[in-house]
Amino acid sequence: MGTANGLVAGTLAPLHNGDVLAGSRDQTGDPSDPPKAITRACSGSPGVPADATILHGADALPQLQEWTKFRTDLENAHDTAHEPLPSPLDTLRQRASIRHRTSNSSTGSSSDFLGMGARLRRSARGR
Repeated sequence: MGTANGLVAGTLAPLHNGDVLAGSRDQTGDPSDPPKAITRACSGSPGVPADATILHGADALPQLQEWTKFRTDLENAHDTAHEPLPSPLDTLRQRASIRHRTSNSSTGSSSDFLGMGARLRRSARGR
């Protein structure tokens, strides 16, 4: 996006009118025209340690343990900075749970839920 704060730049810059009113949807009222500006205001994530803390957090450890400590610290900071995306398996479980609740609340039964699990396993194997 070009920058964490201010006018969006880089490859997304064509999506707005460069903070110029003339020709923007703000002036014309036409939703197909670009907006006057798209801005960002990202101040960082709370709870993420400074780079120096991550880089030097393993300095006192024996050399063979430094990489593991560094990697763990870096991954924890990354995961704190934004919520991890769900895996496809988590999405399937969530859908299965919703279908299970829906089938139990109507005239369906838990066998619908169990049958769906078998269908998912077969489709994962390509059958």
